[in-house]
Amino acid sequence: MRDALSAPEHRLSLTLIAVGSDVGADSVAWRVAEHLGLDHERCRSPITELPGLLAGRTKVVILDALLTAPDDIQARILQLNTIQAANPGTATHGFGVADTLRLIDEFDYLPAQIDLIGLPIHASQTSVSAMRIETLSAQVRALIDERDINRQSPPPLTKPPPQSTADKPQPERSKRSPGNGRQPPTTVATRTG
Repeated sequence: MRDALSAPEHRLSLTLIAVGSDVGADSVAWRVAEHLGLDHERCRSPITELPGLLAGRTKVVILDALLTAPDDIQARILQLNTIQAANPGTATHGFGVADTLRLIDEFDYLPAQIDLIGLPIHASQTSVSAMRIETLSAQVRALIDERDINRQSPPPLTKPPPQSTADKPQPERSKRSPGNGRQPPTTVATRTG
């Protein structure tokens, strides 16, 4: 399977933003981004920094700590339209990433492709081990690869490719279709590669 994160064209088009701080478990996004070995932007305060970091971007992945139960260890893509409004216990940055993205969306400034990946931490956690960072990095890599594969699937071909017209007789174009008074179309849609 192709590793989308290591493909040269991916590195040029993807903006990776890690939200957090440099202390405690909230450093998880920064550490995962560093472990992935990709250029990334660090964001300490989503409400003040995220709008500028998103400006002019088309493909963005945002990593952020997600408060979960201690046994929840799976990184996941969070859907902006289903994330409940942040309560004071879930955002360590004051106005959280989800609220900031909703606000940016109200002004139609969100990039065309944006994924918010939650990295699980729990309330009593004070640090994240190197082994856990490695595991989360592998999960993030898999999530991004999966999203890229799903987004790159070509749309289904709705009409067969045109055949050479030299070998086939041309249909009569003067017949009108019943009921609408219009002639049938004379061109066939083709798929360009």
